[in-house]
Amino acid sequence: MSQDVCAWNQRFARELPEGSPFAPREFIARKDARQLAHDLLELSQEEFSAAFKGSPMKRAKLAGLKRSATVVLGNRIKACRQPLQLIRAPSQRCGKRAPLRRDLPT
Repeated sequence: MSQDVCAWNQRFARELPEGSPFAPREFIARKDARQLAHDLLELSQEEFSAAFKGSPMKRAKLAGLKRSATVVLGNRIKACRQPLQLIRAPSQRCGKRAPLRRDLPT
């Protein structure tokens, strides 16, 4: 919201040229935070590698992005006061799966 009303952005904003390295990847383009979080939670390792090939997003690793996605969804649900749900996100340590308790839509 603040990006839309910022005088600086209104005065100097320009459309990105075709093929710009600053353009959003197809996987994340035109999605709100909730939709992106849902899509990340459903993403396989192979799909993640293909979607973010050569991107700094790969530094966060799929498990880290999924953990962040659960927080995004949890923050939204807390505002709606819906029940908690336990999900599991892959842990990078010892090949085990670490439980994360977050508020998720049912």
